[in-house]
Amino acid sequence: MKILKSLILILMFIVIGSFAGEKILIDYGKDKCNFCSMPVKNEKVGSFAITADGKKLTFCTIECAVGYYIQNKDTIKQLKVPNYLNPSEFLDAKDAVYLQSEKLKTPMGMNISAYKTKEDALKMQKEYGGKIMNWEELQKAIKEEFLPRFQHKMHHH
Repeated sequence: MKILKSLILILMFIVIGSFAGEKILIDYGKDKCNFCSMPVKNEKVGSFAITADGKKLTFCTIECAVGYYIQNKDTIKQLKVPNYLNPSEFLDAKDAVYLQSEKLKTPMGMNISAYKTKEDALKMQKEYGGKIMNWEELQKAIKEEFLPRFQHKMHHH
């Protein structure tokens, strides 16, 4: 019985430890954006990606993260964006619901925030206005409105 209890305790520490590690995924103020080179300062929009070879990339905003993703799709294994209402919770970029609102300013000017549910996004839209987008719509908006500003950074394959 003691062995079983010990094993359960060890497993709990492993599980808890793996979640605790999530907190230092972005070193705000120190990490630089892998897309535009600005420091990553805003925890409500600072995002990160994990590459296929396990390297972590950080981004100052969701728009920079998605811009990088669009240009380097094949090398990105995971793209995570912060839940605007609970910034320490990172959401899979493909599952998040996005709001583009002039009243929720972001450093790169596209003013994109991410939410866990459509209900949360709708509540924020009611309060701040703007346009709700899913992952596909967000990529289209980034391609059309954001990436053209960075033509010199475009990678042609």
